Amino acid sequence: MNKNSIEKNSEKSIIELNRSLTRKLMEQKNALSAEAFAHFATSKYSNNESLELIKKYFSKSLEIYDEIIKSSIKEIK
Repeated sequence: MNKNSIEKNSEKSIIELNRSLTRKLMEQKNALSAEAFAHFATSKYSNNESLELIKKYFSKSLEIYDEIIKSSIKEIK
């Protein structure tokens, strides 16, 4: 397998996993937003590959996450 096909398979797997998890999480109140927040935090600070996929598919949500973090930091100071 070349790098390009590995990346495409990884993206497909992530998308399918996300769909599956989304269906399950939507059954629980606020679980989806909490799960997204956790993934953004983990990706932002420890997983560049995941962060790049989030930027590609969820760029607006990542912007909102960044705004929440910046706002929280300002409140602490």
